[in-house]
Amino acid sequence: MNTSHASLSSTAVSTDGSSPSAFGFFRRLFTAAPAPVQAEQKPAVTRPIIRVPRPAQAHREAAPEISEKVRPQAEVEKERPIEKPRVTKEAPDGYLVSKAEIQTPTAAEVELDALLRELAAIGSEEAGVADAPSHPLHLAALLGEESVLDLLLKSGGDVNAKNGSDDTPLHVAVSAGQKAAVEFLLAAGADLHAKGFNGETALFRATRADLAELLVAKGASLSAVSSFGQTPLHYAAFGGKLDLVKVFLAKGAQADARVIFTGTQPLHLAAQSGHKDVVELLLANGAKLEATNDLGQTARQIAAANGHEELAKMLETKAAPVISENHSGVEEQARLVA
Repeated sequence: MNTSHASLSSTAVSTDGSSPSAFGFFRRLFTAAPAPVQAEQKPAVTRPIIRVPRPAQAHREAAPEISEKVRPQAEVEKERPIEKPRVTKEAPDGYLVSKAEIQTPTAAEVELDALLRELAAIGSEEAGVADAPSHPLHLAALLGEESVLDLLLKSGGDVNAKNGSDDTPLHVAVSAGQKAAVEFLLAAGADLHAKGFNGETALFRATRADLAELLVAKGASLSAVSSFGQTPLHYAAFGGKLDLVKVFLAKGAQADARVIFTGTQPLHLAAQSGHKDVVELLLANGAKLEATNDLGQTARQIAAANGHEELAKMLETKAAPVISENHSGVEEQARLVA
């Protein structure tokens, strides 16, 4: 009994010390082979986002390395005219916020600011200029502020800058009757021939005889035409500006200048508006009483059509036939009475 038990025990042990039993066999059969050893991989390191407080301007010299990292445009900012920085407040998150102090404005800048406020109070309609001046130079020209004009031009302003209506500061100054500003702008190189609103030069805007004389003396053209084909004399005749008509005629303007589109002459426009004194002045300086426009209308007919009966009768009288007597008897002569 003992001998057989020993025999069985000896056969149950293999040479490698493992048991040949079914359990041992299947355990070896289904046990997975160990995975091959791979090279050790380092876990990805995520750098924490560190918010560095933005240093105030006053602290940059003490921490230049932080300034370069936090302010990549440091070199650009050095070129800005920022002076006397100071910390003005602390942001809710505890970071300092720096703000440059506003520099004290110069006397000229204060004057310009007051001028802008003054224009806002005046209003463009009262100034009588189409499209309120949209440029500081036009503002200064409108109000005749020579010191401000000088400041702006020395600061790089263009003396011939145009506003929304294509007018230059000279147009505005002439329209507003600012003689001192006109003289200043002319001395600064303003272009007398620059075309503004409706293709008009500054001479078209003259409302005073002295300004008209000044512009003509400086070289303004009396034969310049607007977008409507009219000369400064046409404008003055239509507006009944007797003093301007006198200046233009005295300086050589043509009394019978015709508008290329309609054949209208200054005499026709004066008759249309009913300006008797202007009509007489034009007739005395070469305008033809019976001259017609492209519609065949004379000044008398135009005056009558616009309700100026007295003027129409006066023109009719000037064209009436005159009876004269000579040695051969009575002879009817039709002539125009000057």
